[in-house]
Amino acid sequence: MTVMYVLERRVPRGAGKGRRYHWKQYAVCGRRAPLERVRLGLGAAKEWRIRKITVAGSAGCRAA
Repeated sequence: MTVMYVLERRVPRGAGKGRRYHWKQYAVCGRRAPLERVRLGLGAAKEWRIRKITVAGSAGCRAA
């Protein structure tokens, strides 16, 4: 498996009193450092996060 990093932004899902949020993906990279530089330049630190994900690396690991 391969490790990748995802830059995500917290966005509202609907309106009203019981407002909920979800995380929308904006970028994927094999290294964390470039995404950290982008995140620092965007400001509003609570709206942005970088998350580590694992990706199947070969065709033999795919699910049916």
